Amino acid sequence: MPDSNATPAITESRQSDFPHSLPGPVIGEMRRCRDAAVRAASSVKSHGVIYHALQMVVVAIDGAAQVITGQPYYFSEGGTGPSESERARSERQAAFERGEEEL
Repeated sequence: MPDSNATPAITESRQSDFPHSLPGPVIGEMRRCRDAAVRAASSVKSHGVIYHALQMVVVAIDGAAQVITGQPYYFSEGGTGPSESERARSERQAAFERGEEEL
């Protein structure tokens, strides 16, 4: 379950990792890679070698997103459909990923 009390963890030291871009658009690219890995995993043998390799990619992307945003479940989605607060969170994340606002 996402931690609604999580605080952004982009510090000056982490910000220096993005000298030519904002972290939001980087997270957007990571989302596209993560989504592609999830789609690819659904088209290979379940629990096979390639499936597990793709899951490692997803876990690595999730870990990097946590380091950048301070949110351990940045990419998670509720299984029963989003609540109003989850929809608002998704909208804020999309704006962050476009570089339009801070988290």
